Amino acid sequence: MVGINLTQPGRDIVGKCLDNGIIINCTAGNVLRLVPPLNINKSHVDEVIKVLDEVLASYR
Repeated sequence: MVGINLTQPGRDIVGKCLDNGIIINCTAGNVLRLVPPLNINKSHVDEVIKVLDEVLASYR
């Protein structure tokens, strides 16, 4: 499990990630929680990082 603490609410980020095929959730209002499967492969990790980078960049 990975948590990413944000300085703003994460609900919109969760929605944009879902629109791009990445399922994450938001806890405590501003913490993104990622729970990858134990057998995830590198290409899937790379895809999640790419989508998160694009979504988070749109909020800068």
